[in-house]
Amino acid sequence: MAGKGESISKELYSGLKILTNLIFFNFQFEECKAIGRDAVRLLQDVNKQPEFDALWKDLLGRPNIFAPEFAGVHDLLGLKTPRKFLITRMTPEMENQLLFILKNVSITYFYFTLFFIFIIIFTFC
Repeated sequence: MAGKGESISKELYSGLKILTNLIFFNFQFEECKAIGRDAVRLLQDVNKQPEFDALWKDLLGRPNIFAPEFAGVHDLLGLKTPRKFLITRMTPEMENQLLFILKNVSITYFYFTLFFIFIIIFTFC
């Protein structure tokens, strides 16, 4: 059972991640804009967080506060995500396989299982 300190540290860690993302999106907008459509997709994934509500309102109502030439979300949706970013994205199947390895495979069979899974992935992709 998790102690009170562990719960607080998880909440603190979660809060720091949210704060970091908000600061990065607000003050390093050009870097965030570089990922194009995926920036909107990522923001949609976290839209249930109340901290991102103000960010959405600014994106929709006052987009020029992020950059003078930025006209709104439709600008981001018009930008294709560069291929170099798409290469690093894991599919859900790859994530499940990696989680299986990390949770269920002993160290003696780790390399064999890892090799086997990558052979399957690269053979059928």
